[in-house]
Amino acid sequence: MENYELVLNILKKKFGFSKFKEGQFETINSLIVGNDVLSILPTGAGKSLIYQLYGYYKQKPIVVITPLISLMYDQVKRMNMMGENKAVTLNSDFDWFQKKVILNNLDQYRFIFISPEYISQDNVFNIINNLDLGLLVIDEAHCVSTWGNDFRPAYLNLRNVIKNFSSKPQLLLLTATASKNVLDDIQQILDLNKLTILKKSINRENIYLKNIKYEDQNSKDEDLLYLLNNLAGSGIVYFSSKTKADEMSKLLIDNNANLRVGVYHADIDDHDRFVIQQQFMNNEIDIVFATSAFGMGIDKSDIRFVIHYHLPQNIEDYFQEIGRAGRDNQKSIAILMYSRQDEYFAKNLIDYSLPDESEINLFDSGNVISNQDKEDILNYYRKIGYPKKDLINLFSELREKRLVDLNHMIDYAKNEKYCRRNIILSYFDEPEITHSEFCCDINSNEVINTFFRKEQGKIKSKELNWKEIIEKLF
Repeated sequence: MENYELVLNILKKKFGFSKFKEGQFETINSLIVGNDVLSILPTGAGKSLIYQLYGYYKQKPIVVITPLISLMYDQVKRMNMMGENKAVTLNSDFDWFQKKVILNNLDQYRFIFISPEYISQDNVFNIINNLDLGLLVIDEAHCVSTWGNDFRPAYLNLRNVIKNFSSKPQLLLLTATASKNVLDDIQQILDLNKLTILKKSINRENIYLKNIKYEDQNSKDEDLLYLLNNLAGSGIVYFSSKTKADEMSKLLIDNNANLRVGVYHADIDDHDRFVIQQQFMNNEIDIVFATSAFGMGIDKSDIRFVIHYHLPQNIEDYFQEIGRAGRDNQKSIAILMYSRQDEYFAKNLIDYSLPDESEINLFDSGNVISNQDKEDILNYYRKIGYPKKDLINLFSELREKRLVDLNHMIDYAKNEKYCRRNIILSYFDEPEITHSEFCCDINSNEVINTFFRKEQGKIKSKELNWKEIIEKLF
């Protein structure tokens, strides 16, 4: 228990907490005894505290590889508010001179937040390689699997980054959701065979799960407006289409001038995205209409609802995203709005993101591919000398895998019989729980009224639906 008392003292002194959350000490202790660790902890479990506390324990620089600029800024800001002034981020927001100043003084910082793209740059890596690192952290480690092959090739290159250190740093990988397939992907892509894997249950019992089916787009749009006009508290609405996010945001604003709405997606510049995130964190925005990148790692404790307008690509993404609700352990709700059209849209997104044989042949012949993401990923494989035939097979297999994952998500969306929570827990190889009233909408539709803020009349629909039983909204 010597390690426990020592790190507990740091916890009290630096963070003001008297006890650890589940999984925190186990992860820290495993690092102390020298392991490389992959820790899977539920959303809201305080994963960032693990590497921060370990940094104070080791008294050496901690490098944190993180996927989003907004997440880097958020972490540094919170650490600054806690009195830690030796935290810095390296990202594309800085001009050449600012980056040069930071890099020339990098050994003066205790916590360094950086993207996989930046640490892959030779000049940046060489400086980091000369630091006496206490820990190299890959935050949101599931991105290695979900983004590496078709969106962020720099995640694939982290394997080389780790190998190229002159003195291999100790590793910590953190995520809130990882099925066995994703865990296998992470270990294979990064070539890490000796990871100590620590896993706690990802179940979030305070999040009520609700699915709603639609036959047409108009009723779906009307329902979204109804929900947002009546659900209590702040929330996030996820879209797979940037255009639809913009359209519905405008429609909502036109129909309710009292709701403060922000839009967050790739067509919004980095500065505006950061502003929107901070406004949401500070309760200056009620609802964010966003694509999947928003919310990753954001510790806003009082998000009361998460709505998916479109079908997520897989259960990992879905569960990661609904986990942004209810981090204060208060009752919250996740609503999945499903229509048959969503299936075709989701399948098209898979085709859009992965190069097919004809595109690989075009690229191999020196022709330009119109999709920049595909161009980037094929450039990465060309750089490492990957044979064209193997590349065709790789993306064919990956497409099949993505379709299998999508079919699991479709089955979940269509389910009307089995406890939704247990379907998800089973997917992540966790034991079933006893179904309760406050669990999901299977046999407990009336619970939905808990989440509304004011009295409303019933809304009629063609089928027996949760809206028919709402009589009392608070």
